[in-house]
Order: sequence, then structure tokens, then C-alpha cells
Amino acid sequence: MNFTEKMPLFSIIIATYNRAGFLSKAITSVLDQTYQDWELIIVDDGSTDNTSAIIRPFLKDKRVRYIWQPNQERSIARNKGISASFGEYICFLDSDDYYLPHHLTTFYQYISKNRPGLKEILTVNRSYKNGENEKIICFNPIKFSSKNEEILFRAILDSPPIQCICIHRAFFNNVKFSNEWLPFAECNQFSYELMSAGYNYRFISTHSVVMLHHATNTTTYTYPFIFLKMKFIETYSKKLNLFHHPATVESRINAHLGLADTSSKPKEVFCQLIKAFTLKPAILMQRQTYGIIKKNLLKKLG
Repeated sequence: MNFTEKMPLFSIIIATYNRAGFLSKAITSVLDQTYQDWELIIVDDGSTDNTSAIIRPFLKDKRVRYIWQPNQERSIARNKGISASFGEYICFLDSDDYYLPHHLTTFYQYISKNRPGLKEILTVNRSYKNGENEKIICFNPIKFSSKNEEILFRAILDSPPIQCICIHRAFFNNVKFSNEWLPFAECNQFSYELMSAGYNYRFISTHSVVMLHHATNTTTYTYPFIFLKMKFIETYSKKLNLFHHPATVESRINAHLGLADTSSKPKEVFCQLIKAFTLKPAILMQRQTYGIIKKNLLKKLG
């Protein structure tokens, strides 16, 4: 960027890999923003499909930049996008999701009116869309008894997706995305790092992000995914000395039931059910438990 030019207020980072079928919608949603003081940086993490061809027409807009790198996973791609950015505030967008037209306007109006400090994380509501079905998810205004309890809820158990946040670029002087973070829990780990550094969420009750459900989502209801989720919850709740907090216990129970439900090994199914029962004997009365037992008994008898 020519340093005689005015730096944009917002930098939007899209890290993408083999999502050519979704990417055009994501980019167009940025171009269609009602607030136009932005730059878009698309980091292609070594795609092998026609991603570059999809992006090429959009480069006519000088606010859109394209960076290609050999495949190094999206944490490195996001870091590269941040390093190449000039905006005062950083936003993210996954290449298979999209913004509603008022997304950046919502942040701009909040920033103009409230002058947030450098350690405030602005976040909006999102929706999950599966075909024609769409469900809006709103933040939960829970009151917390301690900062550690707030980190437990806001970062470990119910982190806002990274697509929904806006943060001052100063944070990235000290913290970068890491490939060592568990693949399923990038948003949670990011929130954990933010809140541990003294940042606080400022929730804006506006829906402006749409997250699409499709066959190639990295977030899926599978045994490996739930196993990693359990590992993350256990590791970081222990760091906060909240491993036995009722909310942590409930999440562990749900994870054990999920592992039982998705395991293909009968012994593992019953091992996970026993672990869940140990934490909460009342699970024996739950419909989900009956369903898991019935499904595996039929499998064994078959």
C-alpha cells in the first residue's frame, strides 16, 4: 500500500483451501458491505482446485489482495494475512461462510459511538444455515462469579466463532495463531488467549454472520472431533482450576455420550456410558442413553 493513502479501518482476512465452490459468495458479501472502508486479504493455503481462477476477477477492486502459499494449514495462512494487513481493526471470514451487508456498519457504529479500548473484543450474533433452514444463535448474557469462570464459559465451553469478532490489531503484536492448537478448537483457543491476556467481550445484539452447513465442514459430529473437544475442555478447565465446575462436568458428560454414540466399538460404547454414568447417574433415564444402548445392542445382535 502506498503510505500516502489512508489506511482502512477494517482488514478482513479469508484463509482458504479448496473451497472454490463457496469462495465467490464469501468475497461478494464483503464487496456488498454498506460500510466500505475496508481491505480484503485472501490467503490461499495451497489450493489444488480452481480457487485462483475464482479470485482473479475480484482483484479488479484494489481493496482485494490475493496471497498464495504452499499448504501450511489455516493458522499460518491467517497469520500471513494479518502481517500483510493495514487496517486498525481485524475481522475474519471463513471461505464457506458470508457476511450480511450490515456487518461492518454494525462494528463501525459501535466503535464511533463507544470508543472501545484496545482490549475489547467486539462480537455479533450468527446463524447456522442448512439448505433452507436457518437458526440464529444469540449470545448468552450469563453473570459470572469470577474472571476464571467467565473464561471457562466464553472461551472453553461457548466461544463466539472467529467470523463474528472484530479486534484491534494490537493484540497480534504478541499472540499469533498456532498449528499446535487443536484443529476443532481454533476459535476456543483464540478466545482463551485473548481473555487470558485481559481482553473482554462486548456483545452487539445484531445478527450479521451466516455460517453454512455442508458435507465438507471441518466441524462434524464424529468420534475424532468429539474426542478432541473433550481433550480441550479437560486441559483448559484444569488450567483454570474449574475441572469440577458444574458446567465443565455437564460438558464432559455430553462428550462421553457423544463418544458412545459415534464409536464403532461396542466395548468403547459401554466404557463411555459408564464414565458418563459415574459423573451423573441420572443419564440412565435419558432418551439419548436408551438410543445409544438400543443401537449398539442391535448392532451386536445383528
